[in-house]
Amino acid sequence: MPAGSARSPTTENSRAGDPASAEEVELFTCDEAGCGKQFRRRDYLERHQLNHTSTPGLVCHICSRGFHRSDVLKKHVLRHQPVASREPSTAPSSTKRRRTGDSSTSSRAFVPTHGTSPSQAAATRPPSPSPAPLLPLAPAVFPSATPPPPPELTTFPNLTLPDNYFPIPSAGAFQFEGALDFGASVTDDSAFNLEDIFSWLAQPTLAQEGEVGLASSTFASGSNTTRGSTGLDALAQAAHSSPPPPLIQDHPGPGLTDASQSHLWDPRVSPTFGGMSLSGTEHHQGFDTGLETPVEHIITAEKRLKMLEPFRGIPSIDLDSSSFTLGALHVYLELFFLHFAPLYPVLHRPTLASRSEGADPFLLLAMVCLGTAFADDRQGLVIARALHQRIRTRVFESIEDEPRVAVPVLQTLLLIGRFGREYASAAHHDMSQVMHSPLCILSDFSGVFLNDSYPDSYPPTAEGWVAWTADEERRRLGWLMFLTDTGNAALFRHTIMVHSFAMKIPFPCSDQLWRASTYEQWALRLQYEKPQPSFRDALRDLATNGAIDPATPSFSAWILVHGLVSISWTLLWRDLADLSMVQESRIATWKDSLRGGFSSWLRWASQQRAARLPPTETDSAVYWAGVPFCLLGGILLLSETELLRMLAGAPRVAGRLISPSERMLAQKKLLVWVTTPDGQIATWTALQLLQQVFSWSSEGRFSNTPSTTPWCCYIAVVTVWAYGSLLEGRMDLSRQSWLSWPTADQPRIEPTLALSHARSYVARLLSCGGPSFLPQVANKNNVAGVVAYTAHLAGNVPWGHMESPHKELINLLKPC
Repeated sequence: MPAGSARSPTTENSRAGDPASAEEVELFTCDEAGCGKQFRRRDYLERHQLNHTSTPGLVCHICSRGFHRSDVLKKHVLRHQPVASREPSTAPSSTKRRRTGDSSTSSRAFVPTHGTSPSQAAATRPPSPSPAPLLPLAPAVFPSATPPPPPELTTFPNLTLPDNYFPIPSAGAFQFEGALDFGASVTDDSAFNLEDIFSWLAQPTLAQEGEVGLASSTFASGSNTTRGSTGLDALAQAAHSSPPPPLIQDHPGPGLTDASQSHLWDPRVSPTFGGMSLSGTEHHQGFDTGLETPVEHIITAEKRLKMLEPFRGIPSIDLDSSSFTLGALHVYLELFFLHFAPLYPVLHRPTLASRSEGADPFLLLAMVCLGTAFADDRQGLVIARALHQRIRTRVFESIEDEPRVAVPVLQTLLLIGRFGREYASAAHHDMSQVMHSPLCILSDFSGVFLNDSYPDSYPPTAEGWVAWTADEERRRLGWLMFLTDTGNAALFRHTIMVHSFAMKIPFPCSDQLWRASTYEQWALRLQYEKPQPSFRDALRDLATNGAIDPATPSFSAWILVHGLVSISWTLLWRDLADLSMVQESRIATWKDSLRGGFSSWLRWASQQRAARLPPTETDSAVYWAGVPFCLLGGILLLSETELLRMLAGAPRVAGRLISPSERMLAQKKLLVWVTTPDGQIATWTALQLLQQVFSWSSEGRFSNTPSTTPWCCYIAVVTVWAYGSLLEGRMDLSRQSWLSWPTADQPRIEPTLALSHARSYVARLLSCGGPSFLPQVANKNNVAGVVAYTAHLAGNVPWGHMESPHKELINLLKPC
């Protein structure tokens, strides 16, 4: 519909003393018959015209009223709640404070520091004497709608990934509110905002940065985005031309249930991260094994002496133990390449032994420590836990006089940090979090995030291969730091230090080039290597257009999903909205866009699962780690997991103690959250995450899975438990036939029956038709199987970062 315009000396929003009222302002008038409303901005008029021209894409689950915008629906749902259940607010609105000049009610500014979540501004207080969950036991009042009957389940379906994991409102609700003008003066219609700090996301990468751009049109069908556009014009145009998938998808993605190919991607038989049950090597022939350099050439008897000599004589470390012989070190190193390196391919195995004097002894010890986490020999893990602290101390002592260090030093510190944070004890986990900040700063000082000038070509010789490897490992080291920092914030809610907009290095090379086992293979493949795209361009295409190149290497795709999580954190949407720094409607638009990006990544993963045969070890690793992590990103975008953990009784969040008043405040906020679309979609996403993990874990083990997956499962369980318990009251989960209590603190769980109960619960809720129907499903608080089975899996993992989640889940099972 064309928009009319008129000229008038005043507007409907002008006030006395407003500079805008002293001069003529162009008005845009709605041409709809009988309407005639006027607006000062064209994008406001276009948003208003949706009420005349389109069908509402959002529906209130209580009164069935339709809405075009998610933020308006959210405010409408709050009106259905009793006044007592709403969060009281005695402070005047930000707009009113600006008009009256009252500053007495404004909040004190909070500057997040590392180790503190942005949404947690309270100071550390003494621990709660009873960290038990604070939930009402009385049942809540349900809507009058009749819930659908539970399905008759005979067998649990095999792994299927729907096209759209994250239900997104229809195109009408997804329309952008026009292009953002960063240079426009601020008016009372739009409070001062910080959208300019995100402008890089919607702007093309500058050519002088030396990165190769990847146009959306090369692989995104239907995209009319113009690379030459600036600001968020391209983002808005893409949103209108390529709307996200509809709310409900009733068919699975392509190529997901092919029985003839599923064994190559089945984690129960995959030799990489299959982890639930490794029954042999009969499936190794499905993988490209080009990186087979014998570990005996990497750690020789002489090298072992150099590795262990600095730590001899320490009483707590038995280096002469049978768990640390030369043969045992070879096993640990092989386990490192089998279980850790495919997901984080940052060390080039073929050239590791041929470098000058071989690999650094401390770097080899760091690799060995990570390998012990996947071995059945627990004594080796105990020795590694004692060693890793001293390795870190020795390395930091050696660089005190020069903070700009070589790549092997940073590699050692990064691997040791990951071991301490993920595979050592709970105390080591906390200490590794403390040491994470200086490691990020050290990496920045050393320039691993910058796109330094690398040679345009390398000689096709062994020396050229080694030189190329050194440059490629440097780039991959920067990406490992980015992945580590982003994953650290996503899982444990610490502040991001390495933001996505700070990454100026290109993507890693292709898997084929990286896996070349001889310099002849490398030289041949290098001739056909295509230039890698710009990270910013690829991330922008995924976050705004939902486009991802089907030919994207698995490691690059693993980087991209971390980029989406990094953007969602960088937005800091809760704090920016609370401080009126960004309009809530615009934040909702960004959230919808990011949800579309997560959904597109999942579709890419499901398609690659069927297309890449035989898959490489990295393909398999990224799939099994990426699907739960991507689903976790959807949960993080729509919920405050810190509050969910407080409600579930976590004694510490982000390393600090939680006070009773914080738990009460968390419950108060979550009582509102569960009634909003955000709460419904976050719970729906958590159910999908659990569905996938439960379908993979038939052997009831987590021992060899990626370290991120158990934590993702824990967050999903807490989300589902909180949603059901807050709406219907907390249920006593201890009275189950498959759950006994030989002691008061530790139950005996029959995992097979608990898994059956968990699968039935998840399938029953997912069969309701969509997240908007979740409030109508009865018995949402009967989560005994989900909690018990996840507690069983977490209890079987000898990793320190899962000790607290395991205890919290056990507490949820105890009698109320």
